[in-house]
Amino acid sequence: MAKKQINKSVVVALTLVAFLIMILASVVMLRRLQSRDPAYYTELAGEYEERGDWKMAALFYKEAWERSNDAVHLVAQGESLLRGGAVAEALDSWRTALTNRPDLVEAHTRQVEVLLELAQLYGRMDHWERAQEAAEAFLEADIERTPAQAAFAHHAHGLALVNLARRDPDYAGRGEEELRRAVQLDADTVDYALDLAAHLVEQDRAQEGERLYIELSDLYGSPGADAAKVRLSHAEYLASRARLQEAQQHYESSLEMAVDDPSALRDVELSYARFLSQKWSRALLENQDDESAQALFDEAETILRRCADAQPDDFTPYQYLATLYKSARRFQDVIDVCEERLKAGFSREGIKGPSNRIATFGLMIQASEACVSLSLEAHRDNDDERREE
Repeated sequence: MAKKQINKSVVVALTLVAFLIMILASVVMLRRLQSRDPAYYTELAGEYEERGDWKMAALFYKEAWERSNDAVHLVAQGESLLRGGAVAEALDSWRTALTNRPDLVEAHTRQVEVLLELAQLYGRMDHWERAQEAAEAFLEADIERTPAQAAFAHHAHGLALVNLARRDPDYAGRGEEELRRAVQLDADTVDYALDLAAHLVEQDRAQEGERLYIELSDLYGSPGADAAKVRLSHAEYLASRARLQEAQQHYESSLEMAVDDPSALRDVELSYARFLSQKWSRALLENQDDESAQALFDEAETILRRCADAQPDDFTPYQYLATLYKSARRFQDVIDVCEERLKAGFSREGIKGPSNRIATFGLMIQASEACVSLSLEAHRDNDDERREE
Protein backbone atom coordinates (compact mmCIF):
# COMPACT_ATOMS: atom_id res chain seq x y z
CA MET A 1 0.00 0.00 0.00
CA ALA A 2 2.83 2.35 0.96
CA LYS A 3 4.60 1.52 -2.31
CA LYS A 4 1.51 2.48 -4.32
CA GLN A 5 1.28 5.73 -2.36
CA ILE A 6 4.93 6.52 -3.18
CA ASN A 7 4.37 5.83 -6.89
CA LYS A 8 1.36 8.08 -6.88
CA SER A 9 3.35 10.85 -5.23
CA VAL A 10 6.10 10.46 -7.84
CA VAL A 11 3.58 10.77 -10.67
CA VAL A 12 2.06 13.88 -9.12
CA ALA A 13 5.51 15.39 -8.61
CA LEU A 14 6.58 14.69 -12.19
CA THR A 15 3.32 16.16 -13.48
CA LEU A 16 3.89 19.33 -11.47
CA VAL A 17 7.45 19.57 -12.76
CA ALA A 18 6.21 19.19 -16.34
CA PHE A 19 3.64 21.94 -15.82
CA LEU A 20 6.33 24.16 -14.30
CA ILE A 21 8.61 23.61 -17.32
CA MET A 22 5.74 24.48 -19.68
CA ILE A 23 5.01 27.66 -17.74
CA LEU A 24 8.66 28.66 -17.76
CA ALA A 25 8.91 27.97 -21.49
CA SER A 26 5.81 30.09 -22.10
CA VAL A 27 7.28 32.94 -20.08
CA VAL A 28 10.57 32.75 -21.99
CA MET A 29 8.73 32.71 -25.34
CA LEU A 30 6.54 35.64 -24.28
CA ARG A 31 9.61 37.64 -23.29
CA ARG A 32 11.23 36.87 -26.64
CA LEU A 33 8.06 37.92 -28.46
CA GLN A 34 8.08 41.17 -26.52
CA SER A 35 11.76 41.74 -27.19
CA ARG A 36 12.98 44.09 -29.89
CA ASP A 37 15.30 41.55 -31.51
CA PRO A 38 14.12 41.27 -35.14
CA ALA A 39 16.25 38.16 -35.73
CA TYR A 40 13.72 36.08 -33.81
CA TYR A 41 10.94 37.13 -36.18
CA THR A 42 12.99 36.58 -39.30
CA GLU A 43 13.76 33.06 -38.04
CA LEU A 44 10.05 32.44 -37.56
CA ALA A 45 9.32 33.88 -41.00
CA GLY A 46 11.89 31.54 -42.53
CA GLU A 47 10.30 28.54 -40.82
CA TYR A 48 6.88 29.44 -42.20
CA GLU A 49 8.36 29.97 -45.66
CA GLU A 50 9.73 26.43 -45.56
CA ARG A 51 6.20 25.21 -44.79
CA GLY A 52 4.74 27.26 -47.63
CA ASP A 53 2.70 29.41 -45.24
CA TRP A 54 3.36 32.71 -46.96
CA LYS A 55 0.76 34.67 -45.00
CA MET A 56 2.39 33.89 -41.64
CA ALA A 57 5.87 34.47 -43.08
CA ALA A 58 4.80 37.93 -44.25
CA LEU A 59 3.31 38.65 -40.82
CA PHE A 60 6.59 37.88 -39.03
CA TYR A 61 8.64 39.88 -41.54
CA LYS A 62 6.35 42.78 -40.73
CA GLU A 63 7.06 42.26 -37.02
CA ALA A 64 10.79 42.31 -37.78
CA TRP A 65 10.34 45.58 -39.68
CA GLU A 66 8.36 47.20 -36.87
CA ARG A 67 11.04 46.27 -34.30
CA SER A 68 14.05 47.21 -36.40
CA ASN A 69 12.93 49.92 -38.82
CA ASP A 70 15.11 48.11 -41.37
CA ALA A 71 13.30 48.26 -44.71
CA VAL A 72 15.10 45.09 -45.87
CA HIS A 73 12.46 43.17 -43.90
CA LEU A 74 9.75 44.87 -45.99
CA VAL A 75 11.42 43.55 -49.14
CA ALA A 76 11.24 40.03 -47.70
CA GLN A 77 7.63 40.63 -46.64
CA GLY A 78 6.80 41.61 -50.20
CA GLU A 79 8.35 38.40 -51.51
CA SER A 80 6.24 36.30 -49.13
CA LEU A 81 3.08 38.19 -50.05
CA LEU A 82 3.84 37.72 -53.74
CA ARG A 83 4.45 33.99 -53.28
CA GLY A 84 1.06 33.83 -51.57
CA GLY A 85 -0.63 35.50 -54.54
CA ALA A 86 -1.14 38.89 -52.87
CA VAL A 87 0.39 40.93 -55.70
CA ALA A 88 -1.03 44.35 -54.74
CA GLU A 89 0.02 43.90 -51.11
CA ALA A 90 3.53 42.90 -52.21
CA LEU A 91 3.84 46.09 -54.26
CA ASP A 92 2.64 48.08 -51.24
CA SER A 93 5.42 46.53 -49.13
CA TRP A 94 8.09 47.53 -51.64
CA ARG A 95 6.66 51.05 -51.95
CA THR A 96 6.77 51.42 -48.16
CA ALA A 97 10.35 50.13 -48.16
CA LEU A 98 11.35 52.76 -50.74
CA THR A 99 9.57 55.51 -48.82
CA ASN A 100 11.81 54.70 -45.87
CA ARG A 101 14.92 53.83 -47.87
CA PRO A 102 14.92 55.27 -51.41
CA ASP A 103 18.36 53.73 -51.98
CA LEU A 104 17.21 50.12 -51.48
CA VAL A 105 18.11 48.47 -54.78
CA GLU A 106 16.28 45.21 -53.98
CA ALA A 107 12.98 47.04 -53.48
CA HIS A 108 13.40 49.04 -56.69
CA THR A 109 14.25 45.90 -58.65
CA ARG A 110 11.37 43.78 -57.41
CA GLN A 111 8.85 46.59 -57.84
CA VAL A 112 9.92 47.23 -61.43
CA GLU A 113 10.04 43.50 -62.29
CA VAL A 114 6.51 42.83 -61.07
CA LEU A 115 5.04 46.00 -62.58
CA LEU A 116 6.59 45.06 -65.93
CA GLU A 117 5.11 41.57 -65.74
CA LEU A 118 1.68 43.01 -64.96
CA ALA A 119 1.95 45.48 -67.85
CA GLN A 120 2.93 42.71 -70.27
CA LEU A 121 0.13 40.51 -68.94
CA TYR A 122 -2.69 43.05 -69.19
CA GLY A 123 -1.28 45.38 -71.85
CA ARG A 124 -3.09 48.36 -70.37
CA MET A 125 -1.70 51.89 -70.52
CA ASP A 126 -2.15 52.49 -66.79
CA HIS A 127 0.01 49.45 -66.04
CA TRP A 128 2.70 50.67 -68.42
CA GLU A 129 2.54 54.10 -66.77
CA ARG A 130 3.18 52.58 -63.35
CA ALA A 131 6.07 50.52 -64.72
CA GLN A 132 7.54 53.62 -66.38
CA GLU A 133 7.26 55.68 -63.17
CA ALA A 134 8.87 52.93 -61.07
CA ALA A 135 11.75 52.48 -63.54
CA GLU A 136 12.27 56.25 -63.70
CA ALA A 137 12.36 56.44 -59.89
CA PHE A 138 14.98 53.69 -59.87
CA LEU A 139 17.12 55.64 -62.35
CA GLU A 140 16.75 58.92 -60.46
CA ALA A 141 17.51 57.45 -57.03
CA ASP A 142 20.86 58.38 -55.49
CA ILE A 143 22.24 54.83 -55.66
CA GLU A 144 25.48 53.24 -56.76
CA ARG A 145 24.23 50.77 -59.35
CA THR A 146 26.20 48.02 -61.00
CA PRO A 147 26.20 48.10 -64.84
CA ALA A 148 23.76 45.17 -64.84
CA GLN A 149 21.39 46.97 -62.45
CA ALA A 150 21.58 50.16 -64.47
CA ALA A 151 20.95 48.23 -67.69
CA PHE A 152 17.91 46.59 -66.12
CA ALA A 153 16.46 49.97 -65.11
CA HIS A 154 17.11 51.58 -68.51
CA HIS A 155 15.62 48.59 -70.32
CA ALA A 156 12.48 48.61 -68.14
CA HIS A 157 12.10 52.36 -68.65
CA GLY A 158 12.57 52.03 -72.40
CA LEU A 159 10.17 49.10 -72.70
CA ALA A 160 7.49 51.05 -70.84
CA LEU A 161 8.04 54.16 -72.97
CA VAL A 162 7.84 52.36 -76.33
CA ASN A 163 4.58 50.76 -75.23
CA LEU A 164 3.23 54.11 -74.07
CA ALA A 165 4.13 55.43 -77.55
CA ARG A 166 1.01 53.69 -78.82
CA ARG A 167 -0.88 56.47 -77.07
CA ASP A 168 1.69 59.25 -77.42
CA PRO A 169 4.17 58.81 -80.31
CA ASP A 170 6.58 61.29 -78.67
CA TYR A 171 7.58 58.54 -76.24
CA ALA A 172 9.01 56.33 -79.01
CA GLY A 173 12.29 58.21 -79.42
CA ARG A 174 13.01 58.36 -75.69
CA GLY A 175 12.11 54.71 -75.35
CA GLU A 176 14.51 53.70 -78.11
CA GLU A 177 17.33 55.68 -76.48
CA GLU A 178 16.74 53.81 -73.22
CA LEU A 179 16.67 50.43 -74.94
CA ARG A 180 19.95 51.22 -76.69
CA ARG A 181 21.47 52.35 -73.40
CA ALA A 182 20.54 49.02 -71.81
CA VAL A 183 22.24 47.11 -74.63
CA GLN A 184 25.39 49.23 -74.24
CA LEU A 185 25.52 48.59 -70.49
CA ASP A 186 24.78 44.86 -70.63
CA ALA A 187 25.45 43.31 -74.02
CA ASP A 188 25.27 39.81 -72.53
CA THR A 189 21.52 39.96 -71.81
CA VAL A 190 20.09 38.99 -75.17
CA ASP A 191 16.53 40.05 -74.29
CA TYR A 192 17.59 43.70 -74.30
CA ALA A 193 18.82 43.53 -77.89
CA LEU A 194 15.78 41.51 -78.99
CA ASP A 195 13.39 44.09 -77.53
CA LEU A 196 15.29 46.77 -79.42
CA ALA A 197 14.97 44.78 -82.67
CA ALA A 198 11.24 44.29 -82.07
CA HIS A 199 10.83 48.03 -81.51
CA LEU A 200 12.65 48.83 -84.75
CA VAL A 201 10.46 46.61 -86.91
CA GLU A 202 7.33 47.94 -85.20
CA GLN A 203 8.48 51.43 -86.18
CA ASP A 204 8.58 50.32 -89.85
CA ARG A 205 12.37 50.23 -89.78
CA ALA A 206 12.50 46.65 -90.94
CA GLN A 207 15.99 46.83 -92.45
CA GLU A 208 17.51 48.01 -89.17
CA GLY A 209 15.59 45.41 -87.21
CA GLU A 210 16.55 42.56 -89.51
CA ARG A 211 20.17 43.66 -89.52
CA LEU A 212 20.16 43.43 -85.73
CA TYR A 213 18.57 39.96 -85.85
CA ILE A 214 21.31 38.79 -88.23
CA GLU A 215 24.05 40.30 -86.06
CA LEU A 216 22.64 38.53 -83.02
CA SER A 217 22.43 35.22 -84.91
CA ASP A 218 26.12 35.56 -85.79
CA LEU A 219 26.97 36.46 -82.20
CA TYR A 220 25.01 33.55 -80.71
CA GLY A 221 26.15 30.78 -83.01
CA SER A 222 26.48 27.97 -80.47
CA PRO A 223 23.48 25.90 -79.27
CA GLY A 224 21.78 27.18 -76.14
CA ALA A 225 18.83 29.14 -74.80
CA ASP A 226 20.03 32.53 -76.05
CA ALA A 227 20.77 31.25 -79.56
CA ALA A 228 17.33 29.61 -79.69
CA LYS A 229 15.67 32.81 -78.48
CA VAL A 230 17.36 34.93 -81.15
CA ARG A 231 16.27 32.64 -83.98
CA LEU A 232 12.79 32.28 -82.53
CA SER A 233 12.29 36.05 -82.38
CA HIS A 234 13.50 36.38 -85.97
CA ALA A 235 11.20 33.55 -87.08
CA GLU A 236 8.19 35.15 -85.42
CA TYR A 237 8.95 38.45 -87.11
CA LEU A 238 9.24 36.75 -90.52
CA ALA A 239 5.98 34.85 -89.92
CA SER A 240 4.21 38.12 -89.08
CA ARG A 241 5.33 39.43 -92.50
CA ALA A 242 4.02 36.28 -94.23
CA ARG A 243 7.55 35.27 -95.25
CA LEU A 244 6.69 31.70 -94.43
CA GLN A 245 9.56 29.86 -96.08
CA GLU A 246 12.19 32.00 -94.33
CA ALA A 247 10.26 31.70 -91.08
CA GLN A 248 10.21 27.90 -91.43
CA GLN A 249 14.01 27.86 -91.77
CA HIS A 250 14.51 30.00 -88.68
CA TYR A 251 12.07 27.90 -86.66
CA GLU A 252 13.98 24.76 -87.61
CA SER A 253 17.25 26.44 -86.65
CA SER A 254 15.76 27.55 -83.34
CA LEU A 255 14.64 24.00 -82.57
CA GLU A 256 18.16 22.75 -83.20
CA MET A 257 19.66 25.38 -80.90
CA ALA A 258 17.21 24.60 -78.09
CA VAL A 259 17.43 20.82 -78.17
CA ASP A 260 19.46 20.56 -74.92
CA ASP A 261 17.51 23.18 -72.97
CA PRO A 262 14.00 21.98 -71.97
CA SER A 263 12.69 25.44 -71.09
CA ALA A 264 13.92 27.02 -74.32
CA LEU A 265 12.68 24.03 -76.33
CA ARG A 266 9.19 24.40 -74.84
CA ASP A 267 9.02 28.07 -75.87
CA VAL A 268 10.18 27.28 -79.40
CA GLU A 269 7.81 24.33 -79.80
CA LEU A 270 4.79 26.32 -78.63
CA SER A 271 5.54 29.12 -81.07
CA TYR A 272 6.30 26.67 -83.88
CA ALA A 273 3.02 24.83 -83.29
CA ARG A 274 1.17 28.10 -83.60
CA PHE A 275 3.05 28.83 -86.82
CA LEU A 276 2.09 25.41 -88.20
CA SER A 277 -1.54 26.11 -87.30
CA GLN A 278 -1.40 29.34 -89.28
CA LYS A 279 0.18 27.54 -92.24
CA TRP A 280 -2.57 24.91 -92.07
CA SER A 281 -5.30 27.59 -92.12
CA ARG A 282 -3.59 29.30 -95.04
CA ALA A 283 -3.32 25.99 -96.91
CA LEU A 284 -7.07 25.46 -96.54
CA LEU A 285 -7.83 28.95 -97.81
CA GLU A 286 -5.57 28.40 -100.81
CA ASN A 287 -7.24 25.04 -101.54
CA GLN A 288 -4.02 23.08 -101.24
CA ASP A 289 -4.33 19.31 -101.30
CA ASP A 290 -5.89 17.78 -98.21
CA GLU A 291 -2.96 15.52 -97.43
CA SER A 292 -0.33 18.28 -97.12
CA ALA A 293 -2.72 20.49 -95.14
CA GLN A 294 -3.58 17.62 -92.80
CA ALA A 295 0.13 16.97 -92.22
CA LEU A 296 0.53 20.52 -90.91
CA PHE A 297 -2.46 20.09 -88.62
CA ASP A 298 -1.23 16.74 -87.30
CA GLU A 299 2.25 18.07 -86.56
CA ALA A 300 0.88 21.09 -84.69
CA GLU A 301 -1.47 18.88 -82.68
CA THR A 302 1.32 16.42 -81.82
CA ILE A 303 3.64 19.19 -80.60
CA LEU A 304 0.95 20.84 -78.49
CA ARG A 305 -0.13 17.56 -76.94
CA ARG A 306 3.49 16.77 -76.10
CA CYS A 307 3.90 20.18 -74.46
CA ALA A 308 0.69 19.72 -72.48
CA ASP A 309 1.75 16.28 -71.26
CA ALA A 310 5.22 17.54 -70.30
CA GLN A 311 3.87 20.50 -68.30
CA PRO A 312 0.27 19.83 -67.29
CA ASP A 313 0.20 22.96 -65.08
CA ASP A 314 0.79 25.21 -68.09
CA PHE A 315 -2.25 26.74 -69.79
CA THR A 316 -0.68 27.77 -73.10
CA PRO A 317 -0.64 24.41 -74.94
CA TYR A 318 -4.28 23.82 -73.97
CA GLN A 319 -5.26 27.27 -75.21
CA TYR A 320 -3.50 26.65 -78.52
CA LEU A 321 -5.05 23.17 -78.85
CA ALA A 322 -8.53 24.56 -78.21
CA THR A 323 -7.99 27.24 -80.86
CA LEU A 324 -6.67 24.65 -83.32
CA TYR A 325 -9.68 22.36 -82.80
CA LYS A 326 -12.07 25.29 -83.11
CA SER A 327 -10.56 26.20 -86.49
CA ALA A 328 -11.08 22.58 -87.57
CA ARG A 329 -14.70 22.72 -86.27
CA ARG A 330 -13.91 19.85 -83.89
CA PHE A 331 -16.05 21.37 -81.17
CA GLN A 332 -16.22 18.31 -78.95
CA ASP A 333 -12.42 18.23 -78.88
CA VAL A 334 -12.43 21.91 -77.87
CA ILE A 335 -14.70 21.08 -74.94
CA ASP A 336 -12.64 18.03 -73.96
CA VAL A 337 -9.28 19.83 -73.94
CA CYS A 338 -10.69 22.80 -72.02
CA GLU A 339 -12.32 20.49 -69.49
CA GLU A 340 -9.07 18.53 -69.09
CA ARG A 341 -7.14 21.65 -68.10
CA LEU A 342 -9.89 23.29 -66.02
CA LYS A 343 -10.33 20.19 -63.87
CA ALA A 344 -6.65 20.32 -62.92
CA GLY A 345 -7.02 23.68 -61.14
CA PHE A 346 -4.31 26.31 -61.13
CA SER A 347 -1.60 27.88 -59.02
CA ARG A 348 -2.33 31.22 -57.36
CA GLU A 349 1.30 31.74 -56.38
CA GLY A 350 3.08 34.91 -57.40
CA ILE A 351 2.38 36.62 -60.70
CA LYS A 352 1.02 33.29 -61.99
CA GLY A 353 -2.15 33.96 -60.01
CA PRO A 354 -3.63 36.72 -62.20
CA SER A 355 -2.13 35.12 -65.33
CA ASN A 356 -3.76 31.77 -64.59
CA ARG A 357 -7.10 33.38 -63.76
CA ILE A 358 -7.14 35.09 -67.17
CA ALA A 359 -6.25 31.79 -68.86
CA THR A 360 -9.00 30.00 -66.93
CA PHE A 361 -11.64 32.47 -68.05
CA GLY A 362 -10.36 32.15 -71.61
CA LEU A 363 -10.77 28.37 -71.60
CA MET A 364 -14.23 28.67 -70.07
CA ILE A 365 -15.25 31.03 -72.88
CA GLN A 366 -13.80 28.72 -75.55
CA ALA A 367 -15.63 25.73 -74.05
CA SER A 368 -18.90 27.69 -73.88
CA GLU A 369 -18.60 28.81 -77.49
CA ALA A 370 -17.92 25.22 -78.54
CA CYS A 371 -21.05 24.05 -76.70
CA VAL A 372 -23.12 26.64 -78.54
CA SER A 373 -21.61 25.58 -81.87
CA LEU A 374 -22.38 21.92 -81.16
CA SER A 375 -25.98 22.82 -80.31
CA LEU A 376 -26.36 24.80 -83.52
CA GLU A 377 -24.95 21.91 -85.55
CA ALA A 378 -27.35 19.49 -83.88
CA HIS A 379 -30.23 21.85 -84.59
CA ARG A 380 -29.28 22.12 -88.27
CA ASP A 381 -28.98 18.34 -88.53
CA ASN A 382 -32.48 17.94 -87.09
CA ASP A 383 -33.84 20.46 -89.58
CA ASP A 384 -32.18 18.60 -92.45
CA GLU A 385 -33.69 15.29 -91.30
CA ARG A 386 -37.17 16.81 -91.11
CA ARG A 387 -36.84 18.22 -94.62
CA GLU A 388 -35.74 14.82 -95.94
CA GLU A 389 -38.82 13.21 -94.37
